[in-house]
Amino acid sequence: MIIGVTGKNKNALKEISYFLKTKFNLAYIDVDSLFDSEIKKYDIENKSFKDIQNILFEIKVAINKKILEILNSLNQSDNVVISSSITDLEFFKNCDLVIGVEWDKFSYTFDELLNQINFCENQIIFHISVDVSSDWQKRLNDFIEYNLYHKPMISVIVPIYNTEPYLLRCINSIRNQSYKNLEIILINDGSTDNSLIICELFANMDDRIRVVSQLNVGLAETRNRGIDLANGEYICFIDSDDFIENDMIETLLRNIELYNADVSQVRAYIHTRHKNIERFSNERIMESFEGFSEALNGYANGKISIAAWDKLYRKSFLDKVRFDRNVFKEDVDFVFKLALTGGKYICDTKECYHYVKRDVDSITAKFSDKIFQLREWSFNAYKRIITEHGEEYKDIAEKCLFNGLTHILKTYKRDLDSKKIVVGDYKDKIEQVTYDIMSLLLNTDDVTKFDDLDNVLNVINDLIELKAINQNNMPRLNLQCIGILWNSLNTELMKEAIDKISEKAAIIEILPIDFGIDYRSFINDIYFYNNEYEGIPYLKGCGLIDMFENNMITLISLSIDITGYIKDKRKGYIFKEALELKRMIRELFKKRIPVYAYDNIFHLTTDQEEYTYTLDVIKKYLDKKEVEDYGRK
Repeated sequence: MIIGVTGKNKNALKEISYFLKTKFNLAYIDVDSLFDSEIKKYDIENKSFKDIQNILFEIKVAINKKILEILNSLNQSDNVVISSSITDLEFFKNCDLVIGVEWDKFSYTFDELLNQINFCENQIIFHISVDVSSDWQKRLNDFIEYNLYHKPMISVIVPIYNTEPYLLRCINSIRNQSYKNLEIILINDGSTDNSLIICELFANMDDRIRVVSQLNVGLAETRNRGIDLANGEYICFIDSDDFIENDMIETLLRNIELYNADVSQVRAYIHTRHKNIERFSNERIMESFEGFSEALNGYANGKISIAAWDKLYRKSFLDKVRFDRNVFKEDVDFVFKLALTGGKYICDTKECYHYVKRDVDSITAKFSDKIFQLREWSFNAYKRIITEHGEEYKDIAEKCLFNGLTHILKTYKRDLDSKKIVVGDYKDKIEQVTYDIMSLLLNTDDVTKFDDLDNVLNVINDLIELKAINQNNMPRLNLQCIGILWNSLNTELMKEAIDKISEKAAIIEILPIDFGIDYRSFINDIYFYNNEYEGIPYLKGCGLIDMFENNMITLISLSIDITGYIKDKRKGYIFKEALELKRMIRELFKKRIPVYAYDNIFHLTTDQEEYTYTLDVIKKYLDKKEVEDYGRK
């Protein structure tokens, strides 16, 4: 094991190197002493700047050679600490751990990270930065003990198929992990490029690497073979066109051990096809989910991600779960089946994985009609939850169904925007998926439980406008409503309003009522439902009422065909046609009455709960039989 210590502060270098040497009984190589002896061979006085640069380069080459000679003279079992204030020494790239001493560029800002995509290949990476002005001994001791001497072996499974341009970066990022007790299983799945050659070269450099080559069987079966070959207590999967931060495995392992979990998860940076990097969060949050109910709900809410590659798994937890080669999105299915088994999950928002969306030669870069296979999978997942665990898990089942269907919808819209497909392609299939989504939304108890609903509704509206789907082919819900035209409208305006309402809805009954002295309390009761008792509603109910000569209102029982939702700033998600009708009547008359205050023209119930509440208020003020007949009609 070779530990490199580098930084500009020579006194701090000596202090840390001495600590490591004595604490862990390490052999010691002082590169600065080698440098001093080498530079004496040169006469650098009166040399030009370019000549001095060339001399320094020659010295660094000589130092690298001397270090190799010293290492070859040691026993293989010897661990070594190499100390140098020459921070760009090439040999540090080959150290198992590199400690930056008071290194001011150890931690990249996010903006700097955008320019460091290829950092694994072209610069020295520090595994830990140490400031000797703080209590560094304990921190450094824990870091070394954990990463070099901790016992659990982790099997890192890397399926490889024709990823030659990305493979060097991927494997280097795994080899360069701070945690060292790794078994790296590179499985060449019938590549036709130079991927296998690269794997074999790495295997010759690092005895932790095992190379397996097979005929092409696909990602699912390749991962399954990796699980069967793994000797580690824990398993993780890395895709061969991605790469990882050098503390990812350490982070995953520390979390899984600290919380005694079966699965540990981090988050990923997303490298888009446009060379941008998207990130999940600036805030680090730890969440745990234990047991079937919590795990499946975490999965349905997106807290447990659908990816297989951002996690560390206890190998024994995978005994009954494997990837299914017959599922288009095998990760989605794999993590879903894990959640069904229960277990304990610890989810960290720290971003450690770099997920790279490739431009070409990648399944993620092309539209495939296989995506529509997710529709059947989503319905099967819904049925499985209900069948195995009962109706009490309907909310979770609906969220899983919604997530699967909307993944198809978003993928279709993304590739429509990027012109990989055109309007009319797969029209019947995308209409069916959209129909399923809207049917679910119109018939569920609470649409707010669905993740990213605003975006999904916008996508559906965009597809309708583009004529990629036909709104007439979407499902409809017949919603029974109660409308109230207030006393701000005189008899003539009320009749006009009723005519306009009948153009948009089916009117079942019209009931004009003079509330007399009960008008004020009636209107307050109606608006109390929406927590509007104070402020403008108070003015509507009390102040404005006295400005009109009568206390007449018109109750209207009606039904509206509903096709979707609109997000209202005050009330959240409201049925589209109900909100549109309410707004239309208010806009039509607000400039034609003496006083207008928000909605003292027309009230309309927009869901079953509000309908029931409003009917109960009406019963409170009117003859019970009359109202029962009214509600029944």
